[in-house]
Amino acid sequence: MGHLPLMPVEENVKSWRTITWEDGVSRDELLARRIEHFAQTPAKIEQALIKIKKARLKNKEYFDKRHRIRPRSIEVGDWVLISQGGLENQHSTKKKFMRRWRGPFVVTEVHTNATYSVRELDGVLHQSRYAGKRVKLFKQRQQGVEERLEERSDAAEDKSEEEDESDEAEDFE
Repeated sequence: MGHLPLMPVEENVKSWRTITWEDGVSRDELLARRIEHFAQTPAKIEQALIKIKKARLKNKEYFDKRHRIRPRSIEVGDWVLISQGGLENQHSTKKKFMRRWRGPFVVTEVHTNATYSVRELDGVLHQSRYAGKRVKLFKQRQQGVEERLEERSDAAEDKSEEEDESDEAEDFE
């Protein structure tokens, strides 16, 4: 059988394995060592929590510097789209033509845990909240679809009239 190697952290922090043990120790001395060891535990836990918190804040700063989540934050009254859940994990071609976003909806409340409450355009509130990563701003077009279609049809009519006139002019020549 092998033995467990001494970890570098155990050189600075006394652990159960690094305490010097002697044979023939009285029960009182053994209990005193165990009590001493267990008395250090709350302080060690507090130190660990402080170090973990610092490390997480440092990682958050690193992430925030390198990732732009959205150009501006979503606020109450903004129009948003909500992603359809579950499409990311499907590996078939059926999802190719499925709608990936639902909406538009209006944000009614922004919660502190980066979730959003929304309502339909007719005022009906959704019962569930939506995670920030599933929500994106809805960008309204400056010009409605109907207006653009009318412009295209008008342009097509003008073009066909010009072609008819040029055909007539060629016929007279």
